Amino acid sequence: MKLYGDFFGIKDVADIEQALIGLRYEYPDVLAKLQTIDTTQYFTNITPQEIAKAIVE
Repeated sequence: MKLYGDFFGIKDVADIEQALIGLRYEYPDVLAKLQTIDTTQYFTNITPQEIAKAIVE
């Protein structure tokens, strides 16, 4: 999976991409993984729930 966009974070979203490798692309699985990461370092003004929803839809 590849994330594209300008998310105004200070860290590279490639870290998130790597963290999601091997996961089922189901909302609960993606959300659980995102909740272990400080997503505010990668994305601004979006919650882990919103990120997970965007990924799986």
